[in-house]
Amino acid sequence: MDHARQITQNRPSVAVVVPYGGGGSGAAEVIRRVGRLGLRFDDEVIIVDNGRAGQELDAQHLPCGVRVTPARALRSSYYARNVGVEQSSADWILFLDADCVPPHDLLDSYFLSSVEECCGAVAGAVAASSPGTRTVARFAATRRHLDQADSMSQSRPYGATANLLVRRVALDSVGGFCEGIRSGGDQDLCWRLHDAGWLLSYRPAAGVLHEHRESVGALIEQWARYGSGRAWLLRRHPGSLPPMTRARRSVRHLLFAAALALRGQREAAIFRLLDTVVLAAHAAGSLASNRSLGSRSGPVVQNCAMVAVAFPPDASPAKDSGASGPGRVEALRRPAFPQAVRARGHDVFYAEDDGVTARAIALLWLGARRPRVLYLLQKQARVNRRRKGEVPTWSVVFRRLARTQIRRVRIVGSDELPWPDVWNRAGLDHTWR
Repeated sequence: MDHARQITQNRPSVAVVVPYGGGGSGAAEVIRRVGRLGLRFDDEVIIVDNGRAGQELDAQHLPCGVRVTPARALRSSYYARNVGVEQSSADWILFLDADCVPPHDLLDSYFLSSVEECCGAVAGAVAASSPGTRTVARFAATRRHLDQADSMSQSRPYGATANLLVRRVALDSVGGFCEGIRSGGDQDLCWRLHDAGWLLSYRPAAGVLHEHRESVGALIEQWARYGSGRAWLLRRHPGSLPPMTRARRSVRHLLFAAALALRGQREAAIFRLLDTVVLAAHAAGSLASNRSLGSRSGPVVQNCAMVAVAFPPDASPAKDSGASGPGRVEALRRPAFPQAVRARGHDVFYAEDDGVTARAIALLWLGARRPRVLYLLQKQARVNRRRKGEVPTWSVVFRRLARTQIRRVRIVGSDELPWPDVWNRAGLDHTWR
């Protein structure tokens, strides 16, 4: 008991940030779970309400040390996490998911031994809660989904925000989470921490229980989102992940399912079929865009758009974006240092978030409606071969702009942007900066 009390007294302060997007239903259970955490006087728990308007969390009768802060400008768990960090003041931030069950001593368990000064993030264990009688939940438990030991042992380690402790100084040094995406933000953050020289470590003693999906529909939705996030990571970090042999693995699972069914091993056969379902959902998701759904950053000036390679531009503040107020922005990607706070208030569309399906549709549209623009983009790609993959990317940009009333664009100059004649052929007045 004395040793536990000494750990509590000597460890640094921790802010627990839990994004919640489920509206009123289930909120009481989330509050009850985090209310069980053993907190010190300078610890804090922040539940970030990222639900839809009209579904606000009840912030009354909260446990001591727990508070609710709203974040509804953008329906994105990573935006919610950034807001939670901004509302906190502790030296360390512990990110938990709303469907995780933390033990009372979780914060102390992270500091059973000292954390090195060069360590920027610490991943804790994520184990399956009791799956009960639900076949899908038992399947996820046997497949060890969200196994932090596996992800932290890779050459570029990462931890899931289901249970991830991050040093505030390290988080600030890499610009926080990328906002406006559905999946992959935790992996992207950890990679940026790793590339910046911060150490990532794993502490299995600091574990939480995770409630896995209980229906096939929820499982499909989850893995489609994972597939979308993986494809996004490959666009943002080319070559960072090995190729997936989904077709071969699916055939193998189907053959195993048939063999197990013939032997009378019903549940094992069902699990193999679910393996195939997961791979199919992941493959389908990889074709979709990774842009978060729901509301954007509020009312914007739509008479002019800014076009840039990266937004916000490194050289100038976001207020110089070319609009008299919050405006429309089309950018190829986020900068390596995301600067998400500077991008807020602008209606930003990042081409790196667009999936294969959106790019293919836009390419067909451009060929049918703006063939001269497509020809010039292809000609520019031939001049510089490294831009060949950007033709479908710019097709999405031109299609999006064509579906608005915008006829003027302000371009932040770069040799990666289309030639002036391309903008002329697209019917867009343009100025370069």
